[in-house]
Amino acid sequence: MSRLEVRDLHVAYGKVRALRGVSMSVDPRHIVSIVGANGAGKSTLLKSIMGLLPVGAGEIRFGDLRLDGASAPDVIRAGVAISPEGRRLFPDMDVEENLALGAYQRSRGEAARTLESVYEWFPVLAERRRQRAGSLSGGQQQMVAIGRALMSSPKLLLLDEPSLGLSPLIVRDIVRIIRRIQEKGISVVLVEQNARLALRMSDRAYVMQTGVITMSGTGAELLDDVEVQRAYLGA
Repeated sequence: MSRLEVRDLHVAYGKVRALRGVSMSVDPRHIVSIVGANGAGKSTLLKSIMGLLPVGAGEIRFGDLRLDGASAPDVIRAGVAISPEGRRLFPDMDVEENLALGAYQRSRGEAARTLESVYEWFPVLAERRRQRAGSLSGGQQQMVAIGRALMSSPKLLLLDEPSLGLSPLIVRDIVRIIRRIQEKGISVVLVEQNARLALRMSDRAYVMQTGVITMSGTGAELLDDVEVQRAYLGA
């Protein structure tokens, strides 16, 4: 199993330093959450791991592979996938067409087998496979986004705000899905505005502020931390 290691990562948007010496790790089969206010750099960190943003300095390693400087297709081939914030579906394409985009680097046979597995995980998507993605509910669209990421058969899944805009009932479904992903042996990095939800699920967690990791520990440790409670848990 592969471990993710991010070491002293620096990323900038022009002259704006978005990440300043970020270091974090994800052990195999673990759920790791990253919490913090809007603009803290959480999504930037995921995009950098995914090869979607250039890295100014530092290292990203996944197992024996060096990912900083790699293209997004190379990162996917290494076993990393992302379900992005906002889902980013093609609304005029049907469910199955959106899912198939996640397997564009795989053989037709591999993609077909994985597609059936995704439909087993998300039976509602099998029922709606020919329905336009844009006509689905928010929760169903989120399932498509996660399913599309799973189509590449990743070892590590990056989830950016999976509960955003969803009802509490649907959020519980998403939590069960994330737990099931972990049980299948896939590591998860979870960026989530609902800090209480994220920390309860996590084996390990990091707090980010303005591009810097300010705290880390187990999910339980950060849930019990007075500073975290005041800043992120409404206590």
